[in-house]
Amino acid sequence: ALGGVAPDDVAACRAAGAYGVAVMGPVMRDPALVAAYLDALG
Repeated sequence: ALGGVAPDDVAACRAAGAYGVAVMGPVMRDPALVAAYLDALG
């Protein structure tokens, strides 16, 4: 899934069949978000 995916959206993307998510903008603006995305992918 790509485009507007926040860490809180990861579970819904996975439930819909996505293998993972790709993000660029949010983590470029706030690199600390990488940990939140990785935790959400758990």
